[in-house]
Amino acid sequence: ASKLPSPDTKVVDVLAARNYKFEPTEFTYTQRDVMLYAVGIGASRRDLNIVYELSPDFQTFPTFAFVCMFNSRSNYEQFIPTFNPMMLVHIGQSVEFFREVPTSATLSITHRVVDIIDKPKGIVLITGSRVKDKESDVPICESETTLFIAGIGGFSKAAGYKSPPSADRLRTALISGKTPEPPPNKTVIQKTSPEQAVLYRLLGSYNPLHIDPEMAAKGNFKAPILHGLCTLGFSSRHLVNEMAGGDARKLKALKVSFSSPVYPGETIQTNMWIDKSNPNRVLFSAKLIERDIIVIANAFAEFSEPPKFSIAKSNL
Repeated sequence: ASKLPSPDTKVVDVLAARNYKFEPTEFTYTQRDVMLYAVGIGASRRDLNIVYELSPDFQTFPTFAFVCMFNSRSNYEQFIPTFNPMMLVHIGQSVEFFREVPTSATLSITHRVVDIIDKPKGIVLITGSRVKDKESDVPICESETTLFIAGIGGFSKAAGYKSPPSADRLRTALISGKTPEPPPNKTVIQKTSPEQAVLYRLLGSYNPLHIDPEMAAKGNFKAPILHGLCTLGFSSRHLVNEMAGGDARKLKALKVSFSSPVYPGETIQTNMWIDKSNPNRVLFSAKLIERDIIVIANAFAEFSEPPKFSIAKSNL
């Protein structure tokens, strides 16, 4: 691996960050972790194939892969100025699945810096992750994570800064998920538990922003917020249940932008539209019933076959 630059440098070398080769990290998990994740994203006894190990169709809900990636993070902070962790916000996520995520495995995960973009009020850090089964060396998925870090922008104005060429992005990350104006083809409504973040953090996401009221206040939130990836998990489950008959193995790609945080106990409404330009793609958004605000936007899911769904609204 190449030498890391000083974290205190004011000049951000975007090209060096992109070219840096991180050593692969490993993440081992069991069926218990897979089932805990399913419960963490709102699954119940109605979802036996993801919460019961003896179900004849037992499977890992594929967005569990994010747990593996985020529990094996690499030291991206070495490439950017020192920042307050409370100023970091997860604003986007995309993923492409090549194979079913195993129900237990040791995964090999290789991270990279995709891009670092200067903004007037901070920076956008885009990272990529490639996930393989360690034993078979078979690729499982590739993902892209977009983070905004407030308070450390302006590096592109520093003396000696050189603008890099366009970044090598994941295909899914570049596709628009803008939802149409007409009413959705399908709507699912589900209330989160007041303890949803308490449960979800047991998967390894221990940021105090999600449990400590004092730390949440420092991040300008009125209370601890739900993990963005937990909100993504809820809506992804709604999509799979309604558009793929509950078979998560049909989910092939996913992209979301997080537009506002959710407070545990609030009710998520996932709205879905079949994409007229691609019969296998479903455009979707998520809104909160209580505050009438959009929390997931510019989002879509791609399936291995055209979705089949009933028109009725679903309340979980």
